[in-house]
Amino acid sequence: MFQIFSLNNKKFLKSVGKSESELNHFLSDNWKNFFPQFIFIKREFSLDGNVRSKGTSGRIDILAFNSISKKFVVIELKRDLDKNIRNQASDYKDFIEDNFADVYLLATQTHNAELPKHKEIAKDSIELILVAKEFNDADIVKAKNSKGEITLIKYEWFEDEFLLIHHLNNEPQEIVEKGNSNKNVKIRPIITTRPQPSRQTTSKNYDKFEFNGKVYGKGPLVWALVSHIVGKDTSMTYEKLKKLFPDNLISSRLGVFQDVDKAREISGLKHDRYFFKEEHVISLNDKKIVVCNQLTPALITRIIARGKELGYTISPVK
Repeated sequence: MFQIFSLNNKKFLKSVGKSESELNHFLSDNWKNFFPQFIFIKREFSLDGNVRSKGTSGRIDILAFNSISKKFVVIELKRDLDKNIRNQASDYKDFIEDNFADVYLLATQTHNAELPKHKEIAKDSIELILVAKEFNDADIVKAKNSKGEITLIKYEWFEDEFLLIHHLNNEPQEIVEKGNSNKNVKIRPIITTRPQPSRQTTSKNYDKFEFNGKVYGKGPLVWALVSHIVGKDTSMTYEKLKKLFPDNLISSRLGVFQDVDKAREISGLKHDRYFFKEEHVISLNDKKIVVCNQLTPALITRIIARGKELGYTISPVK
């Protein structure tokens, strides 16, 4: 256990409790001091779609970009222990990898991040930085064996406005004291009074859409459109449908749909990235398929545009 002794007050400083939000504000407000090698993009970066393994949307505590490795960086914070933090961050990592184009557009156009051209950025690998008061042994071993892709940082708040930061691995050279390679902690003063962040306006995000006389959410809308088209053509084959809805319409890896076996292989044990329920399986002339449920507002816009090209009208419901 670390202790800090104040020479001015002649006492050991007591640990104090602070919220995740306060930690987030502090790191964001003092970004260049803690992460000078990263480009700050946005704190509380929202992701729409089935981001979490339990099928819900999510919000990254801080999204950044490593200008050296050319990778997006997901930073997740926890007030106390690392309970579920690695799984949560891993969900976000998988989602960004699968929806790279949309995340890139949000970062550069909505949040005005100055990033390299998308062709110059690694699309199949994301870095994780996990910040918590404690980490279990399994996570520490995994991070140290991750070849630099996972960084663990322990922290502790103290009275008299001090914060202790302890890199367990991947420590930046900027925080190592010259001539002491074994020292891997750095104390920085806490800024407890700061102006409230300005409210940011966001574009409208419709969650419901009307198609063929019924209202659907983002994911079910795609299923309804594909199902309707297949239902009108009894000779529809897998290859023919792929020409109507090519994989790169939403994600080259996930595709708009896949055959059942391939979809289960892509999803693995961790996620249901497709509508696997029996009533949602669509039978073609040669295969059975399932439709992807990983849809963001930007991807839905593509689906709506494709539907219009095919002669269908899809309207957002306010």
